[in-house]
Amino acid sequence: MDINIASSSRTLVAGLLFMLTLVTSSLVMADKQDHDRKHERECNGQEIVVHLKRHIEDLQGAITATRLATLMQSKSCDVTLFLTLGGVRLADTRMPQDLVFGNDPMAPTLQQAVSAFQGLGGTVAVCPACAGEIGLTPDDLIPGATIFGPDDIAELFMEADKVLDF
Repeated sequence: MDINIASSSRTLVAGLLFMLTLVTSSLVMADKQDHDRKHERECNGQEIVVHLKRHIEDLQGAITATRLATLMQSKSCDVTLFLTLGGVRLADTRMPQDLVFGNDPMAPTLQQAVSAFQGLGGTVAVCPACAGEIGLTPDDLIPGATIFGPDDIAELFMEADKVLDF
């Protein structure tokens, strides 16, 4: 039996190159699928409610909720910042508008964070019962905030894909 070593070596190299191509292709496709999944994480119009119950009694929570709402709104989500309990003070022009959390002199005020959220198309909705308890009227609201009625609230939560509670 006559075996041509050169031919066997070429066959072996060709086989290894073929296998390397398959492995590389699989890795590239897996990376592309991972990349596609990351892009699928864009909200694509998901309805998200960020429920905020606190204001100055938890300034860190209020600013975190507002920044998260802003981030999701910037990713093509449809975000409503729904204010209840003490959180309604966020929409009250009678309250101090220059509240900042932390020591960073460059940190935005809470009101600047809310304005940035609204500037991206985010909605600020206020609980009517909570507003009434502190005498908050539509005339006292920050620009763009709305006191929702019971039907608006029911619809908001029935249509929500996600609700985040702060």
